[in-house]
Amino acid sequence: MQIDEPIFRSVQQALHFSFLIETIPVSQKSQMQEIYQQGKQRTWQEDKREPTTIRFGGLSPLEVRGQCAMVRGAVMDHLLIGERHAVHARYALQNVQSSGVRAMRDEAMPMLSCQDEWPTLAMAWLIFGSIGQTAGITTRSIADEFELSQTSVMRDIGRIKQVHRALELVAFNKLSELFRKDGLIEHRS
Repeated sequence: MQIDEPIFRSVQQALHFSFLIETIPVSQKSQMQEIYQQGKQRTWQEDKREPTTIRFGGLSPLEVRGQCAMVRGAVMDHLLIGERHAVHARYALQNVQSSGVRAMRDEAMPMLSCQDEWPTLAMAWLIFGSIGQTAGITTRSIADEFELSQTSVMRDIGRIKQVHRALELVAFNKLSELFRKDGLIEHRS
């Protein structure tokens, strides 16, 4: 389906919103209806500096849900596995995010000074976990818990971030081209 007016301003916004909508059961019309009603007024942020809005236009809540499913489907169908995991680590929730976080750690593992399962997973979750998931976890607490130097923990976290950024950038470029072609996001000059 071709969209008359782009819904999203960026790939990041499309991914954030689409994975968020996935968590709301279809049967919970009140939550979906509230998100839909506030869609024209609600501010979503690609990053902390640039507020953006989502434009639903004349789409019904079911059509919005369908567009979000197409965004998630594009991640699965058009990205290589590492790129897909990079998106899932940042934007997905629950088990899908967990798989993405583990995969990002695995991708970076050959470059990490620590090669143990649990400390490297703690490092990856410190990067990708929500505020609630990472409450009280710091590079110092990881270093102390697993008897590592804080410097090596910080360096390994940097390497995981580096691998993630590279894969995520490729994913964003691929999805940007696809979403612009489909009219889902704005064309930027």
